[in-house]
Amino acid sequence: MKFWFIILSFALSIANIFAQEIDLGVKGVIFKIGPVIPFETYKASYSISLGPELGRIGNNFEPGVDVTYWKVKYDYYGRKDNPNDDIKRRYIGVNFSFFVHPIKEALEFNPYVGLGLALNFYKKDYPEGWPDKDKNLTNLEPHIDLGGKIGLYSNIDGELHLRLTLSEIDNLLLLLGVRFGLEK
Repeated sequence: MKFWFIILSFALSIANIFAQEIDLGVKGVIFKIGPVIPFETYKASYSISLGPELGRIGNNFEPGVDVTYWKVKYDYYGRKDNPNDDIKRRYIGVNFSFFVHPIKEALEFNPYVGLGLALNFYKKDYPEGWPDKDKNLTNLEPHIDLGGKIGLYSNIDGELHLRLTLSEIDNLLLLLGVRFGLEK
């Protein structure tokens, strides 16, 4: 009985989403930049992200997609004088997210929370002469999003975006972005 109640609740929630006004399509372009903070021995670095704004489903739901790049390094020997002995990791991720805007009222700052999956491509570069060979890895990994948007000009919005990725290298992205709207 409990199982069927959960299934029915889920089905009604999905039906409610699709009963709302759907306004999907490329509505703008979002560019973000900021630090990536790995939770391992790698040093923090910077990341860039670029993606389209895809519109909304109703007032509260928004799909998202972006491509993110970052590169971090780890000084294995702890010698600052030789940057050629660092282990380097490069990352390119195609992120798919679903955001919920919990506040319906029109505010200057529009907060959101989200969940998503990313198809992440990693490359691990070892120093020359290292016994291990360079490695490539592709993973499907989850992330949690938190942030908000604020209107700056007629078709330009600012954005603060935090993304916690549970991955090959667990990390936190702190991104500042700008959205350029394509609507007239």
